[in-house]
Amino acid sequence: MFKKKENTVKDDSKTSKSQVSNLALLIARMQNNADTVEKDVLRAEELLLIDADNEKNNKKLQHQKETADLLGQAEGLLKDLFLDMDKAKKMKHPQAGEIENDVSRLHERWLKDCSLYRELYEPLNEVELQPRINWALVLNQKQKDASKEEYGPTMADLKKQIAAHNILHKEIESYNNQLCPGSTSSQEEYAAIKKQYANLLDNSKWRRHYLNSLYDYMQDCEKEVAYMREEQNKILKQDWSDQMVDHADVRRQYENFKNNSLLSHESEVNKLQDDGDRLIELKHPAASTIQAQRDTVRNEWQKFLNLCICQETHLDNIEEYKRYQLDADTLSESLSKLGSTVDTKALNGKTNTEIQMQLEAEERPLQRNEQLLADLRKRSTAITPLKLRHTPPSKTTMVESLCDWKTPKVRISRKKI
Repeated sequence: MFKKKENTVKDDSKTSKSQVSNLALLIARMQNNADTVEKDVLRAEELLLIDADNEKNNKKLQHQKETADLLGQAEGLLKDLFLDMDKAKKMKHPQAGEIENDVSRLHERWLKDCSLYRELYEPLNEVELQPRINWALVLNQKQKDASKEEYGPTMADLKKQIAAHNILHKEIESYNNQLCPGSTSSQEEYAAIKKQYANLLDNSKWRRHYLNSLYDYMQDCEKEVAYMREEQNKILKQDWSDQMVDHADVRRQYENFKNNSLLSHESEVNKLQDDGDRLIELKHPAASTIQAQRDTVRNEWQKFLNLCICQETHLDNIEEYKRYQLDADTLSESLSKLGSTVDTKALNGKTNTEIQMQLEAEERPLQRNEQLLADLRKRSTAITPLKLRHTPPSKTTMVESLCDWKTPKVRISRKKI
């Protein structure tokens, strides 16, 4: 359906591989949907011609249901196409303008077939046949459709609403070519209808603007929330016991994030808070949904910061634990060496003078070991018992909360100092 050109998606330094891949998948899906719509519309046109001949020859109309199914399926795919078309624009596809023209032509062709369908299968009663269109009735109905208060609340709901309104807006725009003095009963009525139409078109544009601004805001919020939840899961799943693998690498990764990424995410969270406040102040019709999204971002950010505090404390504890273990091992090794030198078997054959000199030489290392032992005893009370984290407690155990945290089952608070 779409015209193909070489290098339609450029993989330059400004476009990540992920964006290129997503754009390629988007265009492939649009191509497939457009081909299906074109196939359905073509088949519907064939069936409409057959039944039009049947009507001329006073024969039974045989293809109404199949034609309705084809046009209905095409309508659903057209909604998806309009939504994907907006995505292609936002992702700056080089052929976005041409794709929009192709989709618009498909939609116009579908509208024409729907009109033929109504003329063929839903003829007006003779008493209703009029040379003019009841524009007031038509525009009033479209005004109701364009004035819907539905905005979300979920992204899936919003996508459906955007797709449905894109179809509606195209229909409203198409009325402009049909409105003419000959389609009304008087010049006064024509002037009133033109005014009504202008108001309808303006309302439709505003709804489209509100839907798109809500989509952009929700997409940015969900992207940031997804990132924070992923990082939270990594922290929660980490082994913070004495069995942690390569704690030095975990420390490097944390420090790299703290120094290079934390501020950028904090700026993004603050921007989302400001954008949400601005949209609410501007009386956006989806203010409640925007507020919920804004609050979710703020709450997830606070949870994420809490876990960062925990992570830093855990790393400090593990590093102190490893240093303590190293010092304890060093002391043990030193004492073993000292023990071997004063063993009675080692002293056999030595004179008293030699034994005294050996003991005097070992006096200083012994003093150092005594100091180290005293230091280890003092530090032992402050070392976090990391082994207990992979050993089920046999009795109720007191724990210290490193941050405020809440789950569906329990809520803990950090002790205020």
